Amino acid sequence: MVVSFTYPLGKRVDYSRKLVAATLFSDHMVLQRNTEIRVFGWANDGWDVEASLSGKGVDVTAHAIVDPRGKFTVTLPPLDACGPLTLTLSSEQCEEKYEFHDVWVGEVWVAAGQSNMEFRLKDSTGGKELCDNPEPDWENIRYFATPEIGWFDPQFAEREKSNTWQPVNKESIRGDLSAVGFHMARVLHEKLGIAVGLLECYVGGSSASSWISTARLKEDPRGQRYIDEYAEQMIGVTGASWIEKTAEWQKIFDQWNADVAQLKEHEPGVSMERITEKFGPCPWPPPAGPYSKYRPGGTVESMLERIAGYPARGVLWYQGSADENRSEDYRWLLTELITSWRELWQSNDMAWIIGQLPRFVDIDEWRKPRNPSTWSRLRAAQMNIGQDFDFTESDLSSELTSNLSDELTGNLSDDLTGNLSDEPQSRFAALYSEHEEKPAVHLSNVYCSVNLDQGEFNNLHPLDKRPVGERMAGVALTRVYSLPQFSSYGPRVVSVISGQSAQIAANPELLAMTRSQTSDLASSLIVVFSQPVHFDHYSDEAAFEPQPLLEDAAKFANTEMSRKPSDSGFEVAGEDGIFYPAQAEIFTADHNLSVAVRSVLCARPVAVRYGFRNWGPAPLFDEKLSPAAPFSTLLDARFRVL
Repeated sequence: MVVSFTYPLGKRVDYSRKLVAATLFSDHMVLQRNTEIRVFGWANDGWDVEASLSGKGVDVTAHAIVDPRGKFTVTLPPLDACGPLTLTLSSEQCEEKYEFHDVWVGEVWVAAGQSNMEFRLKDSTGGKELCDNPEPDWENIRYFATPEIGWFDPQFAEREKSNTWQPVNKESIRGDLSAVGFHMARVLHEKLGIAVGLLECYVGGSSASSWISTARLKEDPRGQRYIDEYAEQMIGVTGASWIEKTAEWQKIFDQWNADVAQLKEHEPGVSMERITEKFGPCPWPPPAGPYSKYRPGGTVESMLERIAGYPARGVLWYQGSADENRSEDYRWLLTELITSWRELWQSNDMAWIIGQLPRFVDIDEWRKPRNPSTWSRLRAAQMNIGQDFDFTESDLSSELTSNLSDELTGNLSDDLTGNLSDEPQSRFAALYSEHEEKPAVHLSNVYCSVNLDQGEFNNLHPLDKRPVGERMAGVALTRVYSLPQFSSYGPRVVSVISGQSAQIAANPELLAMTRSQTSDLASSLIVVFSQPVHFDHYSDEAAFEPQPLLEDAAKFANTEMSRKPSDSGFEVAGEDGIFYPAQAEIFTADHNLSVAVRSVLCARPVAVRYGFRNWGPAPLFDEKLSPAAPFSTLLDARFRVL
């Protein structure tokens, strides 16, 4: 059989009479420990391919026969962390022989998503200092940057050949090294003491639909909409015309970026507003076309399938803003993405750590009457997709929580993904019917790290990536590696109690405790958290619009124990579904586990939310300064957080 790739423009790369290892296999690679090691590539049908690993007391060999499609996969036995080793690949039927040196067995993570995962370490906060002074031990942190393409163009084969694993050192650290990925890998390397590999696979500006096959998208109307909308953009566009238009756009885009980079050198910290005033808005998006990596399914064959199967512990996923305009479908989209990737990797329980979106709003949206909440719905989907946020069985020491009945407790919602909007809801009827018709689907071994305190006003690409990467590492250490001594999560909501609760009224101790801190029980909701909380640093630009009627400066000054309505991040709503900023006060008598929230504009609150805006205050933390997770919940036992 002749093995070849056919490019969309008709050019073929002939692999007949050759042994070709997948480009992922190179010097300095990291292989996943304690799992079968799959070595794959292409050769002639029927050839016998041998792979072996040797060195440091390791000597293992295995064979595989090339299948009729011209593909082979040699499976070597699992190994503990070790290195350096040499990987050899050969076949008696040809002269080609590969020897890959400085190979280590350790932990491998796929770093995927869009531009904030792609964001280079050298361009991030503190990146220059790290690049100028890399630690010698970082040589055992390695990364492989998958070429960002949407089709196999005529230059693909040559470009792919030059792609290799890079140890992090003074020469490579300024390359295509993800800042988020590096900070996550750096912590893992430090805590686990073994080699860590980052398999980078991202495309800035990509929708999650670009990472799911069109065949899978077509199986559901929500996926078909992505395909239909993109097809409308391509009316009259041919492959040749798209290539021409894209080349023109690329020149404009590159020039804009060069101008911005030069301005940043002269004006460090320059605002996006100033950049836009000087150079105009970023020329985005690129032209739509049949070979674009931004089309639905556009990266699956050209990027994802080139690396799928390389054993990895899990995926670090940092993406979402490109799907802002269809935030109501994002949970479904993300579920399909995770499920399909696990199928490609042949690992139904492959770990996923989702970096929750930080706060963001652009200047034009901020100037509108209402602060949008589309990113809140995206955050809700990211949080709810896994089982890790189900706190119905939390073991809390708080007497306040242990004395509550299910009837009075607003247990945390599976699927309240942003339907509590700024527009009135007809007594929340839509929420109840939607929840009953669409039961939530949780995926195992999927986790979410909270970044609600991160982000920059009017900047889609915040510079400080260290907290995002380190929090992903904390989640990995506790949830994936079962090392509970490391911090992973901040406070989560466990329950919400009405101040009018008969349970409180019937319990003298609870009644005394609540009345000692708030005299407005009837109009308050009491939010119970999983761990002690306090209010910490606060940014004025993140405040809600001041509403003098709601301010009570004498009683609710901004302290560690209380926040004014404009600064708390909390909002409450009555039966009409209209949310109002709420003042918040932490119960010290309850060991700082509970927060009383109320608004003078909402006499009988039935819903409460926190951090549920694209951009707004988020001052609630635990004692380790881990941010509280955003939530939105009703006083009804059928609902849980978000």
